[in-house]
Amino acid sequence: MANTGLLVLTNPAKMKGLLFEIQKHVLKTLYIQYLPGKNIFAGNYNSTTLQQRDPEYSKKIIDIYKNTSIISSCLDIRVLLTNLKYPDRSIINTKKPIEVVIFDQKCSKKEADTFIQDHLANKSLNYHFVNYIYSASLNCKNVEYDIQKMKTYKNVILGGTFDRLHNGHKILLSEAALRCTEKLTVGVTDINMITGNKFS
Repeated sequence: MANTGLLVLTNPAKMKGLLFEIQKHVLKTLYIQYLPGKNIFAGNYNSTTLQQRDPEYSKKIIDIYKNTSIISSCLDIRVLLTNLKYPDRSIINTKKPIEVVIFDQKCSKKEADTFIQDHLANKSLNYHFVNYIYSASLNCKNVEYDIQKMKTYKNVILGGTFDRLHNGHKILLSEAALRCTEKLTVGVTDINMITGNKFS
């Protein structure tokens, strides 16, 4: 089992089925790179075709965090937003080296290795990959959401305690990052305000 993994997610409807694969392969940290509707092994993958700040991305990211909350409170889930905010960037950067890559599309070893070599900046020397084949029998439906066009702002400010960072905090921070075009300021409460916090 790997400590750190990367899920390359092209279809959020597969997320519930993928939870079982994630539990079998990743122990501590799971990065999720959301590349909506892409055939990433077609040989001409280019993130510039992604539409920047599509309002549905926001809902999908919230759903990803909600769905992954049920698998383990010990697993640190991190949805990467760089390709959503900056569609011209095709390199996936992670703080920790990736030991296992989970794809939601069927691919050969050559296709997986090519994608990993071309697009993943930080990988362990002994990385491996896993294919997840979606089964219609899981009854996962691609839910349509009625979402208004996402508004963006030059500057975004938010604040909170962020004591024991959990998926709810990650949703709040992701929403702020997706809506910000230039500067995001995050205020963190100091010791005086968290003294009475029952979770401290």
